[in-house]
Amino acid sequence: YYQHEATVIEDRLILVAGVSAATLQINDVPNVQARNTAGGTRVVNFDENLHRFGVVVNLTKEIALFALDSTTFAPQGNSNTRDFNGVLLPAQVGEGQEFGLKTALFGGKLSATLSHFDMDLTNVAVLQGGTSPITGQSFFIASGVQTQKGWDGTIAYAPTPEWQILVTGYRGTVKDQTGATVNNTYSSLYSFFTRYEFRDGPMKNLSIGGGASKTGGNIFTALGGYTFPTGVTPAPITLESVWNANLFLGYAYDKNWTFRLNVQNVLDKAFALGAQTLTFVDPSPPRTFQISTSYKF
Repeated sequence: YYQHEATVIEDRLILVAGVSAATLQINDVPNVQARNTAGGTRVVNFDENLHRFGVVVNLTKEIALFALDSTTFAPQGNSNTRDFNGVLLPAQVGEGQEFGLKTALFGGKLSATLSHFDMDLTNVAVLQGGTSPITGQSFFIASGVQTQKGWDGTIAYAPTPEWQILVTGYRGTVKDQTGATVNNTYSSLYSFFTRYEFRDGPMKNLSIGGGASKTGGNIFTALGGYTFPTGVTPAPITLESVWNANLFLGYAYDKNWTFRLNVQNVLDKAFALGAQTLTFVDPSPPRTFQISTSYKF
């Protein structure tokens, strides 16, 4: 791996570039039938040349523009994504571009980032109909493409040294090669978090905080467990969008002992975290209290 940073215009224009030759090696152990008919256990290598190019333009000391182009790669996330012969599919390769704005205002008390991203992932596994006579299992081909586009932003504010506030937001889409929304993806996510630590007085070493998050457009298009009449396609379902709030209370008794109380789902709302079929979803836990302590030697 090699990376270099060059200041083209002092305090104004900075260029960053990095290249790497990446190699991953895994032991592939197929199921018994595939192992007996398609070559047995193998050592699989994944090799890729990657890059990362970026530019930063300082408009002022507090405001900067940035842009980034980069590539990634990784083996298939599911070890069962195999081809007709039971061989692991090639690694997924990603390419992305991002540009945005960064600020650091009021002596660093208020910082913010707003960026637009466009990322493509190729070699995505696409399930084929039927089963392979070699392995006796379903099989895939690496012909899929996944495209994610959208905006995300973060605002961090520290009104005082003891008090921190963090707000984040995301809006975007995740589409496959046909233009359809990818299963189990969401179109928005917003969160808020704050923390306050008492540094003197009778409540010294006590910290309190909490926050909430809300996921929107969490869609499920691939739901198993049902057989539909010929020509009938089940409509996808979208989970209800709700705010889920959490709180915490921490106390540093001395330099060694720390105690903490976490309260999850403070409002005790019942909502779905995920979906498995049209009528069976994964429910949220009720209001939950967790007490913990730690000791530093």
